[in-house]
Formats: sequence, C-alpha cells, structure tokens
Amino acid sequence: MPERTVVPPCRVDPTGRLGPTRARARGRGWRRVGPGLYVPADTDSTTFEQRVVEVAAGLPEAAAITGIAALRWIGVEYLSGLADRGDDVIDVAVDDRAALAPRPGVRLTNDWLFEADRVVVDGVALTRVARSVSFAVRRARSLSAAVRILDMALRADVVDLAEMQRYAAGLRCRPEVRQLRTALEFADENAWSPMETVMRLEWVEAMRRRPLTNRPVFHLDGRLLVPDLLDPEWGVAGEYDGDVHNQTRVRERDHDRDELYRDLGLQVARMTSTDLRAPFAFVRRLRAAYGRAELVGRSSRCWTLAPPSGWTVRTTVAARRAAGDAAGPRAAVVTGEKHRFSAGRGASRM
Repeated sequence: MPERTVVPPCRVDPTGRLGPTRARARGRGWRRVGPGLYVPADTDSTTFEQRVVEVAAGLPEAAAITGIAALRWIGVEYLSGLADRGDDVIDVAVDDRAALAPRPGVRLTNDWLFEADRVVVDGVALTRVARSVSFAVRRARSLSAAVRILDMALRADVVDLAEMQRYAAGLRCRPEVRQLRTALEFADENAWSPMETVMRLEWVEAMRRRPLTNRPVFHLDGRLLVPDLLDPEWGVAGEYDGDVHNQTRVRERDHDRDELYRDLGLQVARMTSTDLRAPFAFVRRLRAAYGRAELVGRSSRCWTLAPPSGWTVRTTVAARRAAGDAAGPRAAVVTGEKHRFSAGRGASRM
C-alpha cells in the first residue's frame, strides 16, 4: 500500500479542537471542500491523494469511489491515459439510496452496488477490487485500454483472472459489459507494463498466435533471459524499448541481451516508443523475425523453459500470492534488473 500524506477534511467544532469554529471556518484560514467539510487554506488539494480524501469525506454510506481512482488508491500503477474521459476525474458509484450534487472533478455513476461492493481502505470508501476493475474496464476508451487496465490490476496482484471472471459472470445489463468479457479473454496475469500489453495485442492480431509474457528462458549453460514476450514453438521473442533504452548504459545492456539471444537461437523483434506513431513498423519486424526463425529451424536452439532445480516460476497471481511476493511479478522472477541474467547456473533464484 502506498504511503500517503493527506489532510482529512473536518467539520465545524464549537470547541475548536477537532475542527474550526464556525467563525474561523468563515475566515481566510480555512477552505470549504464539501458540505460542512473544511481543510486548512494552505492544503494542496491538487494532489490525487488529497482530492480522493476530500471527495470521500463527503460521501454517504450508499456511495463509494470506484474505477481508476479506487485502483490508484490501493496502489495499482501505470493507469495513466486509460480512462474514457480523463484520469483526473474521480468516479463515484451511487446507488438508489444516495443523492449527491454534482461537483467539479467528480463523475457520479448510477450503477447499483451489490451487497459486498463497498469496502473501506485507509479511511476511504471504495468499491471492492473486482468491482473497481470491472467499472474501469467497461468505461475504458478502447479494448486495448481495457486490457491494459486489467493487466495492471493483475500485475499488482490485487485480483486474479478467476475472480474477475466470476464477477463478470454476475453482471447482466451493465453498460459495456461485452467489452469487459472480451478484455478478459485477452488479459494476462504476468504483464509487467502497459506497453507490453500493447505489443502483445499487436502480436496476436498480426500473427494469430498468443505469446507467453515474461517467461524465464534458461540457456543450457545456466544463463537466464526474460523476454517481454515469447513464442516458444517458433523461437521468436519480443522486446519493448521505451525512451529509457536511449540511455548509454541501458543500450549497452541491450547489446548484451542481443548477444544472448543469438547464443540461445532466439529471433527477437523490438517495439520502440516511436512505433506508436507507425503501428505497422513492429508488425514488419515481427514477421521478419518469424521468417528468420523458419529459416534457422530448431537445430540451433539451446534453451529451455524448464527451470533448474531450486527455481520456482511465479507467473500467475495465485503463485505470487502463495509465495508472498508483495513486490509483484517483476520482483518475483529475478532479483535485480530485469535485463540482467545470471552468469552461472543457480546464481539467482525465483
């Protein structure tokens, strides 16, 4: 759970101990943030955490924060740009027992709440994780964005695919429920970043094959490589190179990885951040990699997906939860930088 520095809104207190007196609340030292709620005037109400507590403080018991805002509050990362109408809007689920007035930066939604949908996390009323994820996925601006939201929730181990499928099965007439069910078909429990999801979806569309995500590949001499994506049948790997890969140290590490790919007999296709403006560039490289793999065949392969003795592959939410890997899938696979590999057999353990 992320650390928070927030100022909880308070109500008028005639004694002045638990909040401002009525006279002080009308002065310059305090600012009204909701019906009967005040914070000190110098409180920074532009941060996400502060905005959430200010919205939550004025909610009745029959309402709760949901969607992207609820997921961010519990620590799910990489959700920027995936909401349908801006990530700065805080979605509030309101059932037929509550009546709230509209306010800037808050979007009221009248999707009803099930009996167990409302929970309290660090003093803030949220909808439970499966409900928050389903709402965000249904309201996502595209199927790709919907799958990325799912993948990042799964990456954080706050929900698993089975839980989401059970929750989705109970939804009947909710808006965009078809998008939720379609996104569940494409979701993956071991994606480490939203751009890996984008690359995987392009891979599936172009090749009609679904690659494995972040699966450890072991050289027969004991070295380890973790490609972003891997088609083990064809021996084709995919790597996403963001802007950080332009840095000299990272680029040198990429060269080391390329050398290991050659040693392994794997053909690699790279997607770069600029490919978002030229969507067919990665597909062209990917098809070329499959062409090279077809020419090379299987004879040059010297790798396996079978882990050596003492390794435990944790590529599912259930496996990581059982092992207590609170840091998520990336830390569960290999200690240290993802792009490093062990120099000898057994130098690192999953």
